[in-house]
Amino acid sequence: MVTISSRNGKSGLFTGIIFLVVGLVVATWGGMEILKAKASQNWPTVDGRVTHSEVDQHRETSTNNNSSRRETKYTANIHYTYDYEGASYTGKRVCFGGSRKGSSSMANQIVNRFPLGKTVEVYVDPAKPATACLEPGVTAMAYIPLGIGVIFAVVGLGITVAGFVARK
Repeated sequence: MVTISSRNGKSGLFTGIIFLVVGLVVATWGGMEILKAKASQNWPTVDGRVTHSEVDQHRETSTNNNSSRRETKYTANIHYTYDYEGASYTGKRVCFGGSRKGSSSMANQIVNRFPLGKTVEVYVDPAKPATACLEPGVTAMAYIPLGIGVIFAVVGLGITVAGFVARK
């Protein structure tokens, strides 16, 4: 539960507006990514070639309840080149919303699907050819930014309303 402790409600109002604006920005970006992901299913395709394919390893520290834990995360790092209407491009997106960061087995599965030198089918946004992907469509992960943005916006709206009420 969010508690606003201010005599005149100004800090609550300011906090609420910040949450609301951040939420709307993130939700808008997330929604646009979902629309692009859906549109990618109808984009024209061209042949491309995988120019980089490896699993990167990252050490991360997470802290909660006064204890910290180090974790190793793995990222499938895929780069590919393609030509579209006479221009050359380099892409890194495998799919929309698909995090390439996670377990070793997940990263290795992606790298195994796209080994170095492989000829791949690249889906190219005809309106913005530098935007492309190897696996078109929407994944479940694509909805996370939209969901987080909506949650922030709703919380921000609640805090803002509470801030207005506290000012009266």
